Amino acid sequence: MRRKSFFMSILLYFGLISLLFIFLSCGDEGETTKPTASTQNGGNEKPPPGPVISFAKEIKPIFDANCNSQFCHGANPISGLLLTSYDDFKKGGNNGPAFIPGNSTDSLIVKKISPGGGMPPGGELPKEQIDQIKNWIDEGGENN
Repeated sequence: MRRKSFFMSILLYFGLISLLFIFLSCGDEGETTKPTASTQNGGNEKPPPGPVISFAKEIKPIFDANCNSQFCHGANPISGLLLTSYDDFKKGGNNGPAFIPGNSTDSLIVKKISPGGGMPPGGELPKEQIDQIKNWIDEGGENN
C-alpha cells in the first residue's frame, strides 16, 4: 500500500512539473498589442473627431453680437462681406473667401479677428470666441 502511494506521489509530482512546463512554453512568442485607432489601417486612420461646433448655434451668434451692425457686415457692407447667413459668409467679400474649410491658419476671417487684425473695430473678440471660430473652420466650416 505504501509503495502504491509513493508511485502516485511521484506521478502527481511529474504531472505537475509537466503541466508547468507546458504552461510556460506555450506563452506568446513576443509582445503583442491590441490594435488601436492609430495602428489600424497602417496608422493612417485619424482618431474619432471631437464635438462638432455648430455654425447656427455657436458661430453666427458671435457674428450677430459683434459684426452684423448696419455699418459693418450687415446690410451693404463696404467690404462686400455679409455675415448675416452661412451662404453669404461662405461666398466671401471683396477680398475673396472669408474662410477656407479645414484651414483656419490661412483663412482671412481668422487673420482679421486675431489680435492686431483690426476686427471688430474698437475692440477684440475674446480668445475663447476666436478659438471657437478657428476650431469650427478646422472641423470643415460646415453649415450645421
